[in-house]
Amino acid sequence: MSANAEARTEMLPDPWARISVVFVVHNSASVIADTLDNLKQATDVVIVDNQSSDGTPEMAERLHPGVRVIRRDDNLGLTIASNQGFREATRDYVLHLNPDTRFDTACIARLVQTMDENPNCAVVGPLLYNNRDVEELDVMGPSELRHAKIAVDPDGPFCTWFVTGAVCLWRRSALDAMDGFDENIFLYYEDADLCLRCAKAGWSLIIEPRADGHHYGGQSEAMSDKTRWRKDWNMAWGHLYFEAKHGDAAATRQLARSLLVGHAWSAFLGLLTFRRKRVVGQAARVAGIWRFLSGRPSWGRLDLKKG
Repeated sequence: MSANAEARTEMLPDPWARISVVFVVHNSASVIADTLDNLKQATDVVIVDNQSSDGTPEMAERLHPGVRVIRRDDNLGLTIASNQGFREATRDYVLHLNPDTRFDTACIARLVQTMDENPNCAVVGPLLYNNRDVEELDVMGPSELRHAKIAVDPDGPFCTWFVTGAVCLWRRSALDAMDGFDENIFLYYEDADLCLRCAKAGWSLIIEPRADGHHYGGQSEAMSDKTRWRKDWNMAWGHLYFEAKHGDAAATRQLARSLLVGHAWSAFLGLLTFRRKRVVGQAARVAGIWRFLSGRPSWGRLDLKKG
């Protein structure tokens, strides 16, 4: 952001007075200090802890005395926990984020200003960069179900049908109208699903490139075989569930069978070459796809609710 832009945003009223911050943690002790450093000026912060065993909630309370920590005695993923946090939000706008992100108050002020200027906007997201300072901007068109890298760098705010859930400012009335995230999903594609439902309901979704931050991807939780299995399993299941929900169910099942063969073959090759991470990840995707094809619910769910 330019110096002039920063000066303009600094002259605006305190953006944090308008915002409830909501995010979910699970064994995020390695990043929670940086996360809360983003939020030093935030006055309404709700953290939902999904059964951490590494002291994350205690660390959060110590570092930011103003936070409200909701401790769950289970880990049913991002959607259920986020929705619980959304219900605790008291302000007009809700800042939802991943713990492995970095941004400043100028970024948040710009998001608030853009939201104020667009009263029909459900969500606005900043321009994010990864840990190599490479632009991380995926978009989706009105007839698409798969988001992809933007083809041309934006020179100003624009509408899209997908805003990544890594950092996004939601209008609380839109979250209420949509009943938040689809709780059938444990993790992955929950942001795309909510964005698409908002767009179908007539809300606009905006990317604001004059606001920027960083997303360090995959650092919200320490990686282990168990974590990798859970993430890859849900990546596979969530992808297929999303496409079947919003697209052609029969075509999605055909896609699932094709993916099943591909991931099974990849897992077998990983086994032959002693590549443990590949075996775990690919086998997890096979298991998630099989679960989808069996018509069974996502991770930790006993049944599927109407999405």
